[in-house]
Amino acid sequence: MNCDVCNVTVSANQGTRIAPAEFRALLAKGFGTDETNIELLTDAGMPRDQAVAMLAKQYGESQSDWLLCASCASRARALM
Repeated sequence: MNCDVCNVTVSANQGTRIAPAEFRALLAKGFGTDETNIELLTDAGMPRDQAVAMLAKQYGESQSDWLLCASCASRARALM
């Protein structure tokens, strides 16, 4: 499995699950849109602002839990 934010490999029992509502609150605080994901879109020709907006919309509409690696979970806890 991979961290849903940074794509680092993480096992289900080592990762931290975040409910969709909590993740949306974190998104509102600027968490969750990893630079690697933005670069994938900008490298394909999408303007950066559009890429960030698209990812935020997609993430905000998710109805499933998010699996976070230890590093991302630590950053999320600091924002909560």
